[in-house]
Amino acid sequence: MSIVNTLPLESNRQIKINFDGGDLPSDAGLLLIKEFVSKLGVDKLLGKVFKTNDSALFRYHTDQKNLLQMIYMIIAGYFEDDVYTECGTDNEITEANCDDEESYSHNNSNHQTNYTFYNSYTEQCNNKRTKRKQKWKMFLTIIFILLGVCAFGYYEFNKMIPVGYSNEELEGLRYTVVVEKLKESGFTNVKEKEIQDLTISREDEEKMVTDVKLGWMTFFDETTRYPSNLRVTVVYHTVETYSPPLMSKEIKNMNYEDVISSFEDAGFINIKTEVEYDIVTGWISEDGEVKSVTIDGDKKFDSSDEYRLDTEVIVTYHTLRKNKPKD
Repeated sequence: MSIVNTLPLESNRQIKINFDGGDLPSDAGLLLIKEFVSKLGVDKLLGKVFKTNDSALFRYHTDQKNLLQMIYMIIAGYFEDDVYTECGTDNEITEANCDDEESYSHNNSNHQTNYTFYNSYTEQCNNKRTKRKQKWKMFLTIIFILLGVCAFGYYEFNKMIPVGYSNEELEGLRYTVVVEKLKESGFTNVKEKEIQDLTISREDEEKMVTDVKLGWMTFFDETTRYPSNLRVTVVYHTVETYSPPLMSKEIKNMNYEDVISSFEDAGFINIKTEVEYDIVTGWISEDGEVKSVTIDGDKKFDSSDEYRLDTEVIVTYHTLRKNKPKD
């Protein structure tokens, strides 16, 4: 069984962590925070986006390092440079108060005055510290939110890819071709949007792309870069559809000429008839009575169904056997 004696940090290879039980300073925990920041790439991100109006040609401590140093200082609780001095002042007052206690037997009134002053000062100092800590906690929260937003933005920026085509090159192609091209470019969230608004006379334009939307953008060129997971919508058009003028259950016992007239008035242009020469006496079915109607092969249909106007409609009706033409 092997044991890992030392573990070098990614943020600084010269610093190594071991498990020999040695003593640690109180600020050693900042090394883990520094390693976490390095893992997220925040230090590299700040080096790219954080700049000041410093006209110097060279600085040993860069803007990015100074900002990180201040963030680490806040995390460690060193909100201001005079923190130790403030504590020292309290100690001095405590010592002064102890001296007053030694002279309490000589001057009780003076002791009470100093004691009251000490309590008042301590309360004011604590209130001041509380407000300052609240202020810095809020500031620290805002800093981490901004760092999170920057890290997310940097992550999204790295996922950006070129479209590879302009919007003009994609428009006019069949939608299946456009979808395939965009997926080959690396986009993973490609959606299709069908608009049924073409008339029969414009059938040659069916399934042709008229718009490609990258998010909200409709104009782009081949070098424009977008996140690979951005929603891409491919808009194409198809021939409009209509509901049949009659429901299948209404057609029974109707005359076939009335049915044909209804479909023609609704705009259907591909109507065919089939004749059943099966009437002998006319007691069961009348001459010209509809036996069935199919739309694109469907025998059952209602007003909720929709079909193109050039869909095949077959009207089958009964007629007298004697009307059957002789071969």
